[in-house]
Amino acid sequence: MEWRDLLTGGLFNRRQLLMVCMTVTSVSSLLFYFVPHTAYDHNINLWLSTFLFAITPLAVFARFYYLISHVFLASVVVGMSAIAFETGGINASVMVWLVVMSIAALMLLGTTGTWLWIGVSLGAQFLLRLAA
Repeated sequence: MEWRDLLTGGLFNRRQLLMVCMTVTSVSSLLFYFVPHTAYDHNINLWLSTFLFAITPLAVFARFYYLISHVFLASVVVGMSAIAFETGGINASVMVWLVVMSIAALMLLGTTGTWLWIGVSLGAQFLLRLAA
């Protein structure tokens, strides 16, 4: 069994994978809402979790798959960029997750979508560098 078989009908199909990604991101962001940390506003985590929990049921519908995938990835970029901006800009430890996000884009959208989100991730990093 190859890794592509896992995405095309083996362990998960892409819609199920999207729902798992959104749920795991929502829960982990919600957990960080309750962790005491004074460097940034924890409401970012609460808003991200609430938003992702709200749009997760839309991933069930095949015709919304690409829209929800892009909205999910965009919300992750906005949330992580906001946290990075408040915790040190380009030197923030959260910047690693902008790079890791490209792996989720590859699994959810394929290579074309991955190139788009690599560009968005690099653009966000560039803007954070300018803001520093």
